[in-house]
Amino acid sequence: MLGPALSDQDNPEVEGTVYIALLSLEGISAIPSWPKALRRRRHSAEAAFALAELRTPEALAALLTRLRAGADEWFCEVLLSAIALTACRGAWTS
Repeated sequence: MLGPALSDQDNPEVEGTVYIALLSLEGISAIPSWPKALRRRRHSAEAAFALAELRTPEALAALLTRLRAGADEWFCEVLLSAIALTACRGAWTS
């Protein structure tokens, strides 16, 4: 998703910043490509929190979809935290 320039990046803050920048530029139109970032073990938390910063129903839906797909205990906690950060109301039953 981020290309070869960051594929060897070992700094989660850098990757998180890139995710945030991508979403700020692309907005909700970038969400369909997000599942790949949320499946990667490496820096998947940065992808989840960047998505949460959109604070849109679409971002919430993507995070809920990933949570329902299953994850280990650590990533479930990450996803639940990101879901809480979306601060979207009314979409919890979706």
